[in-house]
Amino acid sequence: MRLNDLIPSRELQPQGLDELSSSQQEVIFALLVCRTFTAAAKTVGVDRTTVYRWIRQDKAFRRELSKARLEALAETTARLQRLTKTAVIQLSKIIKDDKAPAASRVSGIRTTLDFAYRAVELEELEVRLVEVEDALKQHGSQR
Repeated sequence: MRLNDLIPSRELQPQGLDELSSSQQEVIFALLVCRTFTAAAKTVGVDRTTVYRWIRQDKAFRRELSKARLEALAETTARLQRLTKTAVIQLSKIIKDDKAPAASRVSGIRTTLDFAYRAVELEELEVRLVEVEDALKQHGSQR
């Protein structure tokens, strides 16, 4: 199986891979969609020991793989953020549905409360951080 068979659109392929060979570029892309190094190597048609060698010895390959993983994570995070409104609406429906199983309603309530508490904690930390930064600025300007 070739990489193009896995994902027809190459729009997700990381940018800035010019200094790598085409096989290295394909392996990086395959590592983003395959579950294992072995599967990625097989998909591209290179030996898995070659992939391991690139990871161990090729700084450019490691750097580009790291960048690609970060880009993929950023895209995933953005997609999750776009789904939050829908998730909250669905969670609200489950909580309010008297016909939903009690376990589902309790799970929905627990999830809602957990995230509410986390949000409050983050807001409190942000306020404290701003206060510390302001104090440091004042202390620095007094010198």
